[in-house]
Amino acid sequence: MGNRDLEKSDFLLAFAKAEGCVVVSIDYRLAPETKLPDIISDLEQAFRWLAGDGAKQFHLDPRRIVVAGASAGGYLTLVTGYRVRPKPKALVALYGFGDLVGDWSSKPNPYPSYNLRTISREEAESQTDGTVISDSDERKGDGGSIYMYYRQNGLWPEEVSGFPRSTVANKIAPFEPIRNVTRNWPPTLLIHGTRDTDVPYEQSGLMAKKFKQKGVPFTLIPIENGEHGFEGGDPQKIRDAYKAMREFIKEHLKF
Repeated sequence: MGNRDLEKSDFLLAFAKAEGCVVVSIDYRLAPETKLPDIISDLEQAFRWLAGDGAKQFHLDPRRIVVAGASAGGYLTLVTGYRVRPKPKALVALYGFGDLVGDWSSKPNPYPSYNLRTISREEAESQTDGTVISDSDERKGDGGSIYMYYRQNGLWPEEVSGFPRSTVANKIAPFEPIRNVTRNWPPTLLIHGTRDTDVPYEQSGLMAKKFKQKGVPFTLIPIENGEHGFEGGDPQKIRDAYKAMREFIKEHLKF
């Protein structure tokens, strides 16, 4: 769901204006029309462009990149920790995930908000005619019914990856940040709501545990009672988290 547009009030745009740096918002083809290996290929190609033609066109320094993203963007942010060149200086993942085949995604989502009504396969499939897109506004629907159907039935890993259930755990491993952390991973800031019913807080906790094991510098900021997107969290705690994010970015871009 979604696209690369950033609202005028978006934190990153305000930060860039204040600090005199550039925001590059990356398009990628969306699932289910495009499967995970090709989505990650889009990400890798975007960074190759950023290091070459993009740097020349926009007068950028590709040696000073901090990657940030939320939810699926948080996952893709973590993927840049080991799959792209040039390697980012640091990462900021907001309510992201590093494990693609855990119970949270491969079993039906049990929370009431995801089961207000049952989505049928026919309804989900009616939202797409298979046309490859990078902007869900171009789809028949926004993709919400497709996503809810996958989560209601625990089908998300294989439907997004294109790998059959019998082999998905092994084939998807190269695309799972949790399985690819090394001591060379960039310093990472994780921010996550503790009551997230879409991507569980445990996902950031597992990444933090792996970072600790590998000696990777990291900070995990929990937003107590925060849902996906921090809804329900203490507004002051959320503001503090964004302030910490701003300082983290500045530190690693050496402003």
